[in-house]
Amino acid sequence: MDFQRSIKYDSASNIKKSLLSILLYAIFLVVTTMVAVASRHHYLYYFNHAIKHHFMIYERHLTNHEWWQELREIYVPEVLESSKANEEHKAEEADREENEDENKNQTNTQSTKDELTILHENYLLGTPRLRQLRVEKEDCSVDRGFMASFNNTCYAVYTIWSHKTDGKHEESEYKSAHNLGTKPIDARMHTYWGGGFLENLNRKFERSVIIVKELEARNWLDRGTRLMVFEFIVFNSNTDLFNNVKILGEVPVTGGVIISLQANVIQKYALWTGSVWIILAAIIFYLISVYYIFKEVRATLREGWKKIVNYWKLVDSVILILIVLSFIYNIFHPVYLHYYLKGALEKKSEYHSLDFICWFNRHYMNLMAVLAFLVWIKIFQLFNFNKTALRLKATFLRCYTDLLNFVGIFLILFFSYAILGMILFGHAHADFYSFPIAFWSVMRMVLTDFDYAGVEKANTIFAPLYFLSFIIVISFILINMFLAIIYDTFREVKKVDMQPDKQLHDFFDRYWDKGKISVRMALNKIGLFKPTQPSKRDEPLREVVSDNEPPFPPTPKPERKVKVPKNEILDNFFETVRNKRDAEQVEILSQHISALEEILDKMSDDLRRLEAESPDPSTQPARPWYSRAPQRSKVFVKRHK
Repeated sequence: MDFQRSIKYDSASNIKKSLLSILLYAIFLVVTTMVAVASRHHYLYYFNHAIKHHFMIYERHLTNHEWWQELREIYVPEVLESSKANEEHKAEEADREENEDENKNQTNTQSTKDELTILHENYLLGTPRLRQLRVEKEDCSVDRGFMASFNNTCYAVYTIWSHKTDGKHEESEYKSAHNLGTKPIDARMHTYWGGGFLENLNRKFERSVIIVKELEARNWLDRGTRLMVFEFIVFNSNTDLFNNVKILGEVPVTGGVIISLQANVIQKYALWTGSVWIILAAIIFYLISVYYIFKEVRATLREGWKKIVNYWKLVDSVILILIVLSFIYNIFHPVYLHYYLKGALEKKSEYHSLDFICWFNRHYMNLMAVLAFLVWIKIFQLFNFNKTALRLKATFLRCYTDLLNFVGIFLILFFSYAILGMILFGHAHADFYSFPIAFWSVMRMVLTDFDYAGVEKANTIFAPLYFLSFIIVISFILINMFLAIIYDTFREVKKVDMQPDKQLHDFFDRYWDKGKISVRMALNKIGLFKPTQPSKRDEPLREVVSDNEPPFPPTPKPERKVKVPKNEILDNFFETVRNKRDAEQVEILSQHISALEEILDKMSDDLRRLEAESPDPSTQPARPWYSRAPQRSKVFVKRHK
C-alpha cells in the first residue's frame, strides 16, 4: 500500500508492476466503497422516518399534565393495541382465513396470538417501559418564607455530579446503567448518563393504562425529575431491521417538559446480508486487506518504526487499523443480535435494551465513513505523472504555514463574534443561546445562512452593526486574503518547470502502436482490412546492380541474448561489504553521489531555463553586408646602379 516504494515509472518492468499495483488498488477502492455504502441502507431512513411521522412528535414545550395525557392517550395506545382494536383485528383475520385449511388456521392463530404490530409490519419486542433520571435535593439560598410552599427544597441543574444514583422514588428502585444495559442519551439540553428509576409496563393495553394513571396519581414526575423516557423496541422481519425508539421528555429547572423523539435503526446482519454482490465485495475487500496488512508488517519489520513518521505511511496505518476494527465488529454484530432476538422472543414480558449495540453501530458508521474518505484521498499519491496534480501538491506544501497562521487569526475573530452574538442575542434567539451554538451560527453566516429578522428583533440597536461589521471584516477582507495567499503561491509554483514522468506516456504510446498493428493484422487475416498496394511506378530505394540482387539489403539477425542470473552478476562484479566501517563509508559515498545527482539535475534545469529565456539566433536580423576593397598589391622594382 506504500505507493512511494511500489509505484515507479523509471523502466518498463517497473511501469508494469506499478500498473498492477494501481489496478489492485482500484479494485480495493471499488469494494471499499460498496462495503461502506452497504452499512447505511436506504431502508434505515424509511424505517426511522415512518416511526417519527407515525407518532407525530416534534420538539415542543408541554406541562406535566399534558405529558401524562399524551402518554396515556397517544403513545401507549399506538404501541399497545386496545382491546377493541384487537377484537376487530381478530375478526378480520377470522374472515380472511375461513377458506384455509384447519392446520394452517391453528398455526396462524397460535403465532399471531401474542404479537403486537406497529404500522402493520413491525413487531413489538418485549414490553415498553418508563424511566426517569433525577437530581439530588439541595437547600435554597433565598428567604425561607418565600420557599415555604416548596418545603424549602430546591433541585439543581442536571450534571453528572448532581445525578441521583441510589435510593427509591415512589416505590421505584434505581438501577445503574450496567444493570440496565443503557448508554448516555444526547438530548436537546444535556447529555444524560445511563441508569435511572424504572417502571415496566405490560403488553396488555388496559393494564399499561392503569399503571400510567397510578404513576400520575403518585406524582412520579416531580420537581426533582430531569428526564422522562418512554422506550420500546420494534423489529421488522421483512428487512431484518431493529428500531430502538425513545420518546424523551426533558424537565428543565424553569419548569415544563420539552418533548422529542430518538429512533436508532440497525441491521440484523450489518454487512453479511442483502445482495450477493455486497457479500462478494466484502470478501474481496477483506482478502485484499489481508494482503496489504501482510505487506505493511513485513515492510515495517524490515525498515523499522522510523519510516512511519511519513504522512502517507500514517494514513496507511490508520486505514489498516480501521479495517481490522471493522472486521471484528462485523463478526460480533450478527452474533450479538442473534442471541438478543432469541432471548426477546422467549421472554416477552420483559424489556430488552438495545442501547449497547446501537452505541457500537453508531461508532461503526463513523469508522466506515473515515475509512472510505481516507481510501479515496490516497488516490492523490498516484498522480506523479500529472503536471496539474504536482503543482497543486507543491502549492499546498509551500503555503500551508501561511494558511495555518491565517486560520489562527480567522478563529480569533470567529470566537469574538460568537461571544458578542451570544451576549447580545442569546436571550431571544435560538441560534445564539449558548456558546457552541453561537459559534456554529457564525460559521453559517459565512455561507450567507443568517436570520437577520430574528436578530434584529432580539436587539434593534446592535443587530445592524453586528451584521455589517461581520460582512466587511470576514466576507470582504479575510476570505479574499485567504484566496490571495493560495493564488500567489500557485503563481510562483507555475513559474517552475515541473516535468512529470514521461516514460509512462512513452510506454502507453509504444503499446498503443503495437495494439494498432496487431488489430490491423487480425483484420487483414479475416479480410476486413486491406493494406494499400504499392503502385507499379514505385521505384526501389537504390539501383539494382545484378538481376539476382534484392532491392533491399538483408536485415541483420539480432544478437542472441544470454540470460545471466542475478546472483551470478552479484558474485562476479560486486563484492560484499562485511566490515561495518566500510559499509558506513559506502553509505556516505552513496549519499554524496545522490547529492551530486541532485545538483546536476538543478544545473540542467537552470540551463533549460536560460536557453528558454535567451533569444533564438535564427530570429535575429542579419548583419549588413559591406563590400570590402581589394588588397593592394605590392610592386617591387629592381633598381640597378
